[in-house]
Amino acid sequence: MGLDDDAREYHRQEPPGKIAIETTKPTNTQRDLSLAYSPGVAAP
Repeated sequence: MGLDDDAREYHRQEPPGKIAIETTKPTNTQRDLSLAYSPGVAAP
């Protein structure tokens, strides 16, 4: 197989996608998510 065929096979494999972005802290609630998105801004 050539590079083109290898690339197609690579992208057919599970899981779908190539890149994953994950949180480093828990974001189980809306409050957790709000805190994560506004560091230093959530508190007066």
